[in-house]
Amino acid sequence: MTPDSFSDGGRYLDPAAALEHARRMVADGADIIDVGGESTAPGAAPVPLEEELRRVLPVIEALAAELPVPISVDTYKAEVARRAVAAGASIVNDVRALGGDPDMAAAVAETGAHIILVHHGEPGGGAPGADVAAALRRELEALVERAQRAGIAREKIWVDPGFGFGKGAAVNLALSRGLGQLKALGRPLVYGPSRKRTLGLVTGLPPEERDEATAGLAALAAAQCADVVRVHNVRLTARAVRMVDAVCRGFPAPLADAILLEGMRFQADHGAYPQERGVPQPFVVDVRLYGDWRAAARSDDLSQAVDYAAVHREVAAVLEGPRRHLLEALAEAVAERLLARFPVTAAWVRVHKPRAPLGGPVNDVAVEVVRTRGG
Repeated sequence: MTPDSFSDGGRYLDPAAALEHARRMVADGADIIDVGGESTAPGAAPVPLEEELRRVLPVIEALAAELPVPISVDTYKAEVARRAVAAGASIVNDVRALGGDPDMAAAVAETGAHIILVHHGEPGGGAPGADVAAALRRELEALVERAQRAGIAREKIWVDPGFGFGKGAAVNLALSRGLGQLKALGRPLVYGPSRKRTLGLVTGLPPEERDEATAGLAALAAAQCADVVRVHNVRLTARAVRMVDAVCRGFPAPLADAILLEGMRFQADHGAYPQERGVPQPFVVDVRLYGDWRAAARSDDLSQAVDYAAVHREVAAVLEGPRRHLLEALAEAVAERLLARFPVTAAWVRVHKPRAPLGGPVNDVAVEVVRTRGG
């Protein structure tokens, strides 16, 4: 939510655009959405507290109300952290690791949020020949201990080696080689190289063309058992990381449980032919949502399942929304919306158009798609 971020600054300043972008990222496989109101790019101007709050709070509220994933707030200001958590965030991504605001540790401890401690600067003070991974491990452990002394529970603390934060290219590459050593800290490990300057120095490419390089580094991090990669291009990176995870951590369990809603009927104006324009026709939609519903079955609690009425509302929002020419576009839009809205692993969608004007008798015309989270 900043106009001056190095890669996508200004593209999502409108809360509606930000919400739509977040929906797309979740459908593409994002497990966390990170929202920031102040750029961390070198030389970026500081943002006053009230302006940062104005940028992030409406978006966090909207995301938390709709999306099935945790929301992270990227800030070093305690008041932003407090109010963001009250608005629905559950993670504070502090790029100054409690060093930017003396009240930050207390704010995080009070709210019970998780915190990501981002390392800044050259490990070991940039001494020639320093063992980057070893120095990082010592300094990150010191940050964790400092956070614990300030009252933050150890199980709520994540660590980030700070790729690109006050580090030169050689150090960024060295820390990327040594991520596996940081797992000895026993804390979730976050890694964020996406589109950064080091990738440009290696590839010679501008920020918007560094996604393949980012996916390569993310895969390397996953192979070293990093827990989170922070990226711009979710779809490409999620596919690369899931493949590596299948090798390193085991193939995921097959889809087993499904929720079915069949025969949802709508009158809508969609179609590619001129004679269809402005003429509502019947559409029928069938949906299967895949996931693991054992917890819901044991608890008999709707909050651990999927609200069928909410599914119907999301399908209706697409069918009764803007006009589309193709059934393929309708089915794709429904699948993406369901993946973004509900905690499911895959969505199967079939859209029927029984009265399609084909010039002769036909029982049914339909398109079906299957979309997995991240696929």
